[in-house]
Amino acid sequence: MKQTHAGLGMTTDDWQRAGRYFLEALNEFDVPQQAQKDFLGIIGPLEKDIVDSGS
Repeated sequence: MKQTHAGLGMTTDDWQRAGRYFLEALNEFDVPQQAQKDFLGIIGPLEKDIVDSGS
């Protein structure tokens, strides 16, 4: 994940925006709340590998 996103300049704002888009899509398709929590629990720890440390 880190190597794939290296140099893309992903900021914390970008990360948060992506999270909002994910939640909008999950809600649009009536994904149950527990499944949404599980999904966010899986992708949440990836933030450190995706967001540039300088942002």
